[in-house]
Amino acid sequence: MDAVSALPVALRHRALALMGVDLYVLRADRAMAGGRRAGTGAPRVAFVLAEDGGFDGPHGPLLRHLALALGLDPAAIALGAPRPDLPCVCFGAEPGEAIDVVLAPPPAALRASAAARRALWPALRALARRLGP
Repeated sequence: MDAVSALPVALRHRALALMGVDLYVLRADRAMAGGRRAGTGAPRVAFVLAEDGGFDGPHGPLLRHLALALGLDPAAIALGAPRPDLPCVCFGAEPGEAIDVVLAPPPAALRASAAARRALWPALRALARRLGP
């Protein structure tokens, strides 16, 4: 075993960074392994859909990937109506009385169009920054 691999994970990452080695971690791996925002306590964001289905419906994989892109475990996402106490991502749905809202195309449009996904990304990135660690 070499000296770097014997270090605790945080020190190993720092040592690799000091050596100029870029470290890439998939967001899905970070969230599922207990990453910074993976907590499954109270919901952190609401996904509002014009159609039913949620994570178990036909657009479930897309919604799970979007939750992970925000750095959240899908269990930290509330599905249903807009909530004024949570940031909301409204997929082709009206935001209601929600205050912090990202308006997104319906999931079917996101799945069909790379341009729609690219257009949504800056708003999701800004939301991820607002959610913080």
